[in-house]
Amino acid sequence: RAWEISGQRSARAQRCLGILYLRQGKFAETIDCLQKSLAVNSIQEGVWFSLGCACMGEKRFEIAATAFQRCVSLEYDNFEAWNNLASVHIRLDEKAKAHRTLREALRCNFEKWQIWENFALVSADIGDFDDLVQALHRLTDLRTKSVDEELVSVLVRAVVEGVDDCRGLSASRLLSKTLELFGHITSKVTNNACVWEQFARLQTAQAWQCEDEGKVLQRYEKAMRCLQSAHRVLNQSDTINSSVASLTKTSKVTMDLSKSCQEVSQRTTPSSAAIQVLSSGKLALRGMLARVKKFDGSSEDVAKLEPIMSELDAELQLVISKIAQLKET
Repeated sequence: RAWEISGQRSARAQRCLGILYLRQGKFAETIDCLQKSLAVNSIQEGVWFSLGCACMGEKRFEIAATAFQRCVSLEYDNFEAWNNLASVHIRLDEKAKAHRTLREALRCNFEKWQIWENFALVSADIGDFDDLVQALHRLTDLRTKSVDEELVSVLVRAVVEGVDDCRGLSASRLLSKTLELFGHITSKVTNNACVWEQFARLQTAQAWQCEDEGKVLQRYEKAMRCLQSAHRVLNQSDTINSSVASLTKTSKVTMDLSKSCQEVSQRTTPSSAAIQVLSSGKLALRGMLARVKKFDGSSEDVAKLEPIMSELDAELQLVISKIAQLKET
């Protein structure tokens, strides 16, 4: 009625009607009303924002992008608009634009962990590992009790394997920074086996780069301690004996721990100290093998564990033989 009385010149009338439709979840009607309001008065930051939200609801992402761009041009500090604009770019498969947009959102709000999480995800997606390291540092500060296992695994794989980043540079150059990151993470999150496993991979990768034998041993020892932490976390889990998947995962960590103990023992003197290192690996293998043998599941599940039992037993016999050889010397 107000729209008709005004001769279709009342931006407020269409704005109020559009907001009403938006609250009711009627996005198509919302878009129609808000576009009419903006045609009369385009300097309405809140209306542009609402239009963008309605367009996202209708999956009209091109219009949504324009709406949020107009919104931030009127109010640069609107971090929600920047964040939504980044989400639209992601939906349009414009990851590089989303990355740049999230940078702007972080300039407006440095404390919002949700924005940092989005920034980390997009950085990983486009291969900007420098920014991924920064984002994971910040997320560790903002979310002290949790960590995204997939993101840290992506980062470690890139660094260890020397994957090229979005600038064409090898991610291996970030090894030291990534080690610092994991030191930060493990100071806050101590009960995540995946984090400890990835930390061990980094320590081993640095051992490969060292020329001084003493430093090589130090890195292998740190890798071993990380795997011991991962092994401890998994063994303290209430679900360790609940499924084939959990036993398989713990068995893998146990095997990795055994191999790490062997790497350390090869570089350790005197032989009594090397035997002590190998014995810790032997103990872990025996305990894991006993767990797998006691698994009470279906015949199909038990059959899936047979190859794992064979691997554990073979590894155990290898460690026992190495201990015997050291005792002879």
